[in-house]
Amino acid sequence: MNLGVYIPQLGPTELNNNLFTVLNKYVEEGTFEDISLFYDDINFCPIDPKFGIFNTHNLWNFTGTLFCFGMDVIPKIEKTINKFKTVVVYDDRRNILNILQAMEKYNVLAMNETQSEYLSRVTGKKVSTLNNFDFSSCMELAQ
Repeated sequence: MNLGVYIPQLGPTELNNNLFTVLNKYVEEGTFEDISLFYDDINFCPIDPKFGIFNTHNLWNFTGTLFCFGMDVIPKIEKTINKFKTVVVYDDRRNILNILQAMEKYNVLAMNETQSEYLSRVTGKKVSTLNNFDFSSCMELAQ
């Protein structure tokens, strides 16, 4: 099983530091066959990755389950023709139209219970939470 993660930009953010730590742990444990991280904008990363890092122009070559962080990346993944399954991770933006459109096409995960409650309230759908970046427990959500 291949795991892909799509983030808008590399750089020393709390999200990226947590992601790199968890993905490195997955590589060490052999949890997934392959792990790839895709980005739009490059920047310095203080944690050395033990997994592949690629610009999103290489998404066409990825096969597996892709977790996309943020609603803004949805138009970019929809232009990519390939055999990956997509799960969107909510980025706390309160644009209800984008949320409704995303939830119509994809499974959406919240980062915490507050986000999950908000998404459930505005959409009427139960939204699961990506606890501690535990991607292995959320693989079945991919469509």
